[in-house]
Amino acid sequence: MRNLRDLQVWDSIRILSVPEFNLNKNNNSDDELNTESIIKKIINVRPVVIIDEIDEYWKPWFGMRLKTEEWLEFHSIALMENDSWELVYAQNSDWDIPFEHSIATVEKQIDEIMEKYDEEYENLAEKSEKLYDEQQELEKEYKDLDKITWLNSLFEKLAELKD
Repeated sequence: MRNLRDLQVWDSIRILSVPEFNLNKNNNSDDELNTESIIKKIINVRPVVIIDEIDEYWKPWFGMRLKTEEWLEFHSIALMENDSWELVYAQNSDWDIPFEHSIATVEKQIDEIMEKYDEEYENLAEKSEKLYDEQQELEKEYKDLDKITWLNSLFEKLAELKD
């Protein structure tokens, strides 16, 4: 477990949970602007964030833009405790960084996406191949027609005369 004071600007962390400090004590979880709701959205949308500021009390802060149906929200949140995040990447190479966990998480996400969208990716690859073949065929047809008409050469000559 890392200490908050060890974090530096540009370090990447993964938000794992809503910190105890930010849990809504009033059970008013319908309020979309309370910190607990915002952190839950961040965890669902993009849990890996970059520390962008260290304040005068050595608290690391990160900013996050969240798109709603009506507008774009910007939130700036300070980390207040050590057990709600994990280090993904540190700018300071002296740290013993737990990359294995991050790599395993990313590999799992890739596998899940590939499994879910495999057919769509295959269809797009086939379409791309067909379009490439069609483009090659069109280029050949243009070259063959130009050999007959010399139209490209005439355009080049006209451009030289105008200069």
